[in-house]
Amino acid sequence: MTHPERTIEQPARNAAAQTAPENPPPPSDYKTIAAQFAAAKRAKEAADADRKSTDSGKNNSDKQTGGAEDGHSKDQTSARERHRAALEAARRTAYQARWLWTAGFWLWLLVVHAVGIAYFTSGFLLTRLVLEEKSACDVPPTGAGSGADLLPAWEGKGSVEGGCWHPRTFERAVVVVVDALRYDFAVPVGDGEAFHDAFPFLWETAVRQPDKAFLRPFIADPPTSTLQRLKGLTTGTLPTFVDVGSSFSGTAIDEDNLLMQLRDAGKRIVHLGDDTWEALFPGYFEGNLSRAYDSFNVWDLHTVDNGVIEHIFPLMGRTSEWDLVIGHCLGVDHAGHRYGPNHPEMTKKLRQMDGFIRDLAATIDDQTVLIVVGDHGMDSKGDHGGESDDEVEAALWMYSPKGIFGRTKPRPPPATAKIRPVNQIDLVPTFALLMGIPDWAAIFSAFAAYQEATLQKCKSLWARFDLKFMVIGIMALGVIALLVYVSKGDDDEVIEDEELDLAEKRLEGIAL
Repeated sequence: MTHPERTIEQPARNAAAQTAPENPPPPSDYKTIAAQFAAAKRAKEAADADRKSTDSGKNNSDKQTGGAEDGHSKDQTSARERHRAALEAARRTAYQARWLWTAGFWLWLLVVHAVGIAYFTSGFLLTRLVLEEKSACDVPPTGAGSGADLLPAWEGKGSVEGGCWHPRTFERAVVVVVDALRYDFAVPVGDGEAFHDAFPFLWETAVRQPDKAFLRPFIADPPTSTLQRLKGLTTGTLPTFVDVGSSFSGTAIDEDNLLMQLRDAGKRIVHLGDDTWEALFPGYFEGNLSRAYDSFNVWDLHTVDNGVIEHIFPLMGRTSEWDLVIGHCLGVDHAGHRYGPNHPEMTKKLRQMDGFIRDLAATIDDQTVLIVVGDHGMDSKGDHGGESDDEVEAALWMYSPKGIFGRTKPRPPPATAKIRPVNQIDLVPTFALLMGIPDWAAIFSAFAAYQEATLQKCKSLWARFDLKFMVIGIMALGVIALLVYVSKGDDDEVIEDEELDLAEKRLEGIAL
């Protein structure tokens, strides 16, 4: 029979047996493990000692190797610096050489330009000589200072009333300047152009009354601008292109001229029209009779012309109040600037001038000479200022009912300006002798003839320069200098360096 107490007790014993710890190993097993541990510890210490010894040797070797590498690196750095210094010196030398060649080249160009400007200003622009001397009535151009007078005798000789150096022909003069009156405007052409055959009176009178009128080509000297032409017409000298700058603000003429001689002789001068005369001759004109008009309003074709026509005819009946009347009409010139010569407005202006001169000639008496001049011409666009044929070929017409222009063999006026032309500067001595005033141009002409003969003699003694080959030589030297400059400019081989190129590329990349 089974007892319950034993049954309960048995499981308790089994549980106790399971939870109880194992018995420790025998002493012999412990000693074995301890011996193994001690051997492993000794082996580890020996390995650590070997490793330390190896590490120490390696460190010493690394130190030695590092020192060698440091020395090598320093040598490389020093070599690189020397190389860079050499490259920098080469670059500096190349830059200095290029700078010297550049400076030399531009200096050579400066010299060439200076020489060219000097030749240009002395040739194209001319050097204008102004004579300070003034002609005097009692000092004739012949026999002056020698006690001998080669001029014939006449009544009133040596006086303005009788004639200073030539018997006076006229007491008064009327000068009409038709601005830009080209010679072909005044001659018959018959081609149907708007600017032809609209001003026939000058040609008709010269053909029908050759003893009372003549018509000639009147050649202007460039520059063909109004102010320069007025200087030439009154002084008999040649203005230069430098004077063009004063066209907009003319300065007074202080050298000997027709108006100065007339004023000094007590003659009374009246001016009508273009106000340029007032700027050139301030204080010369009778203030109560003169009328000046603005000359730069090229769009206005009629104000100046109508003003001249309105005031000049009353003066023809009051000849005791003046000795010289100057009328300067601008309509033809303004029509050319605004429309060009081949335009109906040009036809109208030329016809107006034709009627004006026709009526004015009818009022001229025997003691008065009527002179009609063009100061210059105009080109196909209506402009002027240069030296083309159309710009320099003006017209000159002189008329007097006295009939002093007779010829032994009368012939019609020239059909073109290329036949029997008259220089504008020759009007000065002609007008002076007709009016009986002293003519400085006669003295100047005699002096010029003497000077020309002397100059020709001197030139024969001078060294003769071949200007053609001189110019070719200068050009050749310039080309050679330029080629040498270009050849010396290539210094890429001297300053080649990969590091510098790489640095430059990086800088360019940063800039971009």
